Amino acid sequence: MTLLLGQRPYYNWDMFPYMAIASSNPSVPFDSTQREVYRIARAELPPQDFEAISSRQPELMKDATNFQGILKYFIIKPGYNAFVWVLYHLGANLVAATYLPSLFSYLTLGLLLFWWTLRTGPPMLAGLATVVIMLAPPMVDLARYSSPDMLCAMVSAIGLILVISSRNLPGLLVLLAAVLIRPDAFILLLLITPVLMLLGQIKWSTGLAISLLGGAIVLYLFGGTALFKEFLIPEGASLGVAYGAGLGSVFHSYAYPAIGLGVITLYGRFRLGHYLIRDQGSLLLLSAMTSILIRYLLHPVVEDRFLLPGYLLILLITWQTITEKLYPKPHAGND
Repeated sequence: MTLLLGQRPYYNWDMFPYMAIASSNPSVPFDSTQREVYRIARAELPPQDFEAISSRQPELMKDATNFQGILKYFIIKPGYNAFVWVLYHLGANLVAATYLPSLFSYLTLGLLLFWWTLRTGPPMLAGLATVVIMLAPPMVDLARYSSPDMLCAMVSAIGLILVISSRNLPGLLVLLAAVLIRPDAFILLLLITPVLMLLGQIKWSTGLAISLLGGAIVLYLFGGTALFKEFLIPEGASLGVAYGAGLGSVFHSYAYPAIGLGVITLYGRFRLGHYLIRDQGSLLLLSAMTSILIRYLLHPVVEDRFLLPGYLLILLITWQTITEKLYPKPHAGND
C-alpha cells in the first residue's frame, strides 16, 4: 500500500503490543488476543515484512505470558493508544490503526508548519522551508511508523508555536498533553516552563503547578518509580561504558547537526541584538539543546524519533531568526 512519497508503511515490531492493547477484551483470555494479533499481522503484512519483524522477538510470538509482560512499556502512552483504539473500533484494520496516527500527524504537522511560516514570511520561502523540513529523513520515516513519536511531535509543535506566538498558557497546556502521548515529553515541558517564568510571561505559581502536574502524570503513567530504573542506565553498568557505547548512536542521528544549527542561530540572534537572558527565542533554543543532552544522559541510546520535538523547536526559532533578519520590523524582538 503506497501511503507517502511512494513508500510503504514502515512495519516495525512495536505494532504488535499496540495491536494487542487496542484489541484486548477483559472477557477474552489474553493468549487468544495474542494469537489473534499475530494472525491478523500475518494476513495483512507482506510475508517478508512479517517474517522480519516477528523474528526480532520470536519468544514473544510463542509465549503469551511473556508477551503480556512487555505491555507495561507500551500502555504508558495512553494518548496514542486511545487514537489507535478509536481507529480500530471505527472499522480500521488493526494493522493500519497503528500507523495511521503517524500519517495523520505528519500531514497535520506539514499544514501547521506551512500556516505558521506563511504568517511570518513570504509564501515562496515559507513553502520551501516547509518542504525541506517535511522531507527530512526522520520526518518521512516516522510518518510510516507504528509508534506515538510523530503524534507527540505534532502535538508538541502546536504547543511550541503557541509559546513562540506568546500564547504561553495554552502552549504549556498543549505541551502537557504531549506527556500523555510520550511521557518523556515532560523533559521539554520542564525546561520551557522556567523560561516563561523567568521572563515574567507566566506567573510562578502557574509554572510550578504545570510542572508538578506534569511530574505527577509521569509518575502515574509509570505506576511509581520502579519502572524508571529500566529506562535508565542498567544497574551495575559502568557509566563510562554506557555513555561510550551510546556515542555511536549519537553519530548516527541528527543530534549534532541540530545542536550545531542551534548554536549558529544563537549567534545570529545575538547579532540581531537579542541578549540571552532577556530573549525568549535564545532561551528556548537552549531548552531544546539541553533536552537533547538530558535525554542522552538519562538513556544513552540516541534515536531521532525521541528527539523530534526538540529538533522542531530549534527549526522554529531558526525560521523566526532568519525572517527577522531578512524582513526586519520596527521594534522586532522580545527583549
